[in-house]
Amino acid sequence: FFGAKDHALLKEYKVFVNPSLSEVLCTTIVEAIAMGKWVVCAKHPSNEFFEQFPNCLMFRNEEEFAANVQWALHNDPLPLT
Repeated sequence: FFGAKDHALLKEYKVFVNPSLSEVLCTTIVEAIAMGKWVVCAKHPSNEFFEQFPNCLMFRNEEEFAANVQWALHNDPLPLT
């Protein structure tokens, strides 16, 4: 753990990965979307709300996970409107 960071300092990162199937609060996903990052997360009922956002890339298996991470790393996130 690197300690607390101001969100404004995280500009060089463009991908947030949350593979959890047990986190139901999902605050980190909301923050990443609001910051204009790609979000790679599991297709799970707790993440269903986030499907409406074009920067949310959901996966159902290892192949989709890898493909979504690669896509996010090689493409710019869309601006949040």
